[in-house]
Amino acid sequence: MASTSTTACKELELQAAQSVQRLNTTLENFPGGICMFNKDFVMTVANRGHYEIIQLDKHWFPVGSTLPDIFCFHASRGDYGDGDVDEIVARMLADVKVNMDKKYRVTRPQDGATLEFTHTPLEGATIS
Repeated sequence: MASTSTTACKELELQAAQSVQRLNTTLENFPGGICMFNKDFVMTVANRGHYEIIQLDKHWFPVGSTLPDIFCFHASRGDYGDGDVDEIVARMLADVKVNMDKKYRVTRPQDGATLEFTHTPLEGATIS
């Protein structure tokens, strides 16, 4: 017979798993795009809305992709205007580091769509 503490632990594990599942379902079905990166600029979360907005298949840049690689792809296809791709990527990364607590907009030249980005660092997170 299982002890009371073992039963309580299993119940808590089940509740935690159910909460994670509800959160993932909510995130995936949220109408806006959500994408999160860790302090090393590695994507840790991205929902369906994110991929629809940036017009990419999630298999191209799955969770685990890096922000510099994503910026490079967008710069190469002209999403940030004309110019040297490496310079554009360097500028975009510098902007991310400087504007961690601000909103900014990028207008795609090919279709005029305006994308709004909001950086919201987690408490205690630092960017080096």
